[in-house]
Amino acid sequence: MSAQMDIEGISKREIFIKKLSHELDHWMKNREFFNVIFRDFPPHESEQITKVMEKFRKTMINIHKEILFDTYGYKVSPYISDVVTILEGILKEYVFTIVFKRQFVNVRKLANLIAVSMDAIVQSLLDVEPVLDEQLFGEFDIEEELENRLSIIREKITKLNISNTEIEKIESSLQLIHDEIFKENPKVFLLEALIVYLKNESELEEDFELMERLLDRYVGED
Repeated sequence: MSAQMDIEGISKREIFIKKLSHELDHWMKNREFFNVIFRDFPPHESEQITKVMEKFRKTMINIHKEILFDTYGYKVSPYISDVVTILEGILKEYVFTIVFKRQFVNVRKLANLIAVSMDAIVQSLLDVEPVLDEQLFGEFDIEEELENRLSIIREKITKLNISNTEIEKIESSLQLIHDEIFKENPKVFLLEALIVYLKNESELEEDFELMERLLDRYVGED
């Protein structure tokens, strides 16, 4: 598949800012939902919520790890656990402010501020030694993450305001993607065509952009 990070005219840093903006915008738009979840269903009081939150956290760590590698290259490998932890910490505090203190922020400006901060941190890495083991968060299991993304998308489909016919078409396409991905020799052109088709559903575009990035790496490893 064509490399998602080599989009002509868009730097890796701009893509980093765009992805941070998407993530922050998601928290902004769903702040009431998250507020209710954390207030009325504390994770430590519900085993089911705990499992969901642990799965969500693992997914976000993997996403952030991939974004950082895409943006700064594999020179950050020895420091990846430290850099991911720093990014997670920054985002956590801003998300807390957005969700629980109900602060409205300009997500583009905030994403740019975070990106500038991460640039400065990464540029100074060679002057210090890593603190956390680079394998702290484990190896990135692409197959597992692809399965997770497909499950998340399937759940989202049920909440879309579209006809049953459209839902069936999307579900059929997802099944085709699933079946093709795990073949010994997946047809790259078919996966590309299916992703392009599915990205036409605006509410799922971000999910399929991430899926495309994962597939780029997955196919590239074969």
